[in-house]
Amino acid sequence: MSGNPEINVVKSPNDTVQSSAQNNISSNHLSTSFIPANLQPSCDIDRSTLSISESDYVAEGGYGRVYKAKWNGKLVAAKFISRRGPEQLKDFARELRALRKSKDCLEHIIEFFGLSKEPVTGDYILVMQYADSGTLKNYLENHTEPNTRELLDQRIDLCKDILKGLVFLHGERIIHRDLHSNNVLIHLGKALLADFGLSKSVLSQESTIVRGMHPYVDPEVLNYFKYPPKESSDIYSFGVLMWEIYTCIPSFSGRRDRDLVNDICNGVREKRKVGMPTDYVNLYEKCWNKKPLSRPTAKDALEDLETLKLKPTITEDDLQSIYGMIS
Repeated sequence: MSGNPEINVVKSPNDTVQSSAQNNISSNHLSTSFIPANLQPSCDIDRSTLSISESDYVAEGGYGRVYKAKWNGKLVAAKFISRRGPEQLKDFARELRALRKSKDCLEHIIEFFGLSKEPVTGDYILVMQYADSGTLKNYLENHTEPNTRELLDQRIDLCKDILKGLVFLHGERIIHRDLHSNNVLIHLGKALLADFGLSKSVLSQESTIVRGMHPYVDPEVLNYFKYPPKESSDIYSFGVLMWEIYTCIPSFSGRRDRDLVNDICNGVREKRKVGMPTDYVNLYEKCWNKKPLSRPTAKDALEDLETLKLKPTITEDDLQSIYGMIS
């Protein structure tokens, strides 16, 4: 998780989370005192209807803490926002816009119920669907058993879920820009796209510094620092996720060396594994192709997944012929 400053909370008498800074808004929080009046979003969930226990802390990301909460008798996730500065304000606005569209794709994007705000500090709270199995990364770590036919079908279904979410976003002219296994959630066995802090309209001409997790970032973005991510950048990230979903191992796990970005930009990718369906390999390798124009669209990739054949599969001889000289 991020090393960003934490949201300091204390347990109140009614067992709910409140800011420990009662009269002094933290400079690390995106509060109404920071946001210009004309840019302040409207809140549609009264804070008093949210019951959030300090003991129900779930996770911390780059933009704040997430708690399990109760709202109108329903289990939800409450994401406290801890951003500041112009770039963070843009991130917050992007996430809010993308989440408000989730009502049109509830099967494949995390459901957004509304926005709330701490009355004293002004900290914003995103109220969203609670995913019962956490992140895709955690889900895969807990499901490392060998790929039986049934399990492989389930993993391919997860890939389809992610692609269906991308088909929707791209149809709405939205690029996710930060697709990785901590930003995909699992609920009732289905994958849901989440965390749209870096998402943007494909119509935007805004360039960006490289942000996100390097193994999942389009080499074009890594190589040309202000190259604006495109829909094909999401497809690159999806290709990396396909490899991870099959192996249950994050791409380039354990590598934190300075040469990793250079290796990725020079075409280094994770290796095929024995037993992988050849069609599956061909698809993720098309998705993570170094050349963006050679990658399929989300819709085309989904069509390939729908007709994917599980045979033939990669053999030891195949790996020897590909990697034998460099292993």
